[in-house]
Amino acid sequence: MVKKQQQDLQDLQQELLCQEVDQALYDEKLQNLWKKYHKALFALVAVIILGTIGMEMWLGYRHNRQMTESDTYEKAAILNAQGKADDALAVYEQLAKISSSDYQTLAKMRMVGILQEKGQPAEALQKLQELQADSSVSPVLHDALTLALVRMQLAENQTVQQNLLTPYLKPTSSWYGMAVELQALIFVKQQEKAQAVSLIEQALPQTNGAVRERLQAFLNTLKK
Repeated sequence: MVKKQQQDLQDLQQELLCQEVDQALYDEKLQNLWKKYHKALFALVAVIILGTIGMEMWLGYRHNRQMTESDTYEKAAILNAQGKADDALAVYEQLAKISSSDYQTLAKMRMVGILQEKGQPAEALQKLQELQADSSVSPVLHDALTLALVRMQLAENQTVQQNLLTPYLKPTSSWYGMAVELQALIFVKQQEKAQAVSLIEQALPQTNGAVRERLQAFLNTLKK
């Protein structure tokens, strides 16, 4: 069941080697690199964040919530998988109104994803901001939503609230690797490739597993 939920939510991260004597050429290549890779990097970050949300929620809450809410959530997920985005959105909206459990948050998060898919980024960003500011959201999910908000602000060329990343840019944070990826993306967008490379190189020895692999792949891209 956990694997199924991960799949549902997953439906919902520079080619620069130039000489320092030619700073203008350096800037141009960096801009081209950002244009070439930022969408793929954003997509990877989104999948990881949403996948983590799905895993945490289904491991912790699936068997402790009313099956009616679970069934409603799954119904909406099936509708969305069938390409019936508007119908799925309506079901998620209904669930968000009637649920008093974490399915309410999950439903709202899926609404954000559908709005993005429908080409309504402004509406999606607004809903995500409201959700991230909701003090009733569970701590684990709030952390994931905070990182998702930073990612969306980057993706939509909005002002990025970099201060939101500060608590997670510590090796002791369980979200350390993801925060490093997002901060590195911010550096790349600001044409500060050297800082992005330095940040990832410092983080690599303090990470492991899939997180380390993603950071290494990102670093390799930056060093091309």
